[in-house]
Amino acid sequence: MDGLTFEELKATLEALRENNKWIILAGHEVGENSRYSVDARVLSQLIQYLNTPENGYWVDTVEKVASYIKMHRKQPG
Repeated sequence: MDGLTFEELKATLEALRENNKWIILAGHEVGENSRYSVDARVLSQLIQYLNTPENGYWVDTVEKVASYIKMHRKQPG
C-alpha cells in the first residue's frame, strides 16, 4: 500500500477480486504519502470503501478468513 493513491489501490483491489484472490494489505507507516508510508487520507478512503457493503468486500483477519474457508471447503471425495 505504501506510496499508492486511493485510485491505484482501488484498481488493484478490483483486479484481484476479478480473479477471486485473497487481498492482504500491508504498509509500513501512516503519514505523508511517500515510498514507505500510506497517506492518512488514502487509508481513510480505503477503509470507508472496504466497509461499504455495496462494494462487496469482507474485511477481517487472515486467521478468521482462513478458518471460514477451511470450514466451507468441499472435502475431496
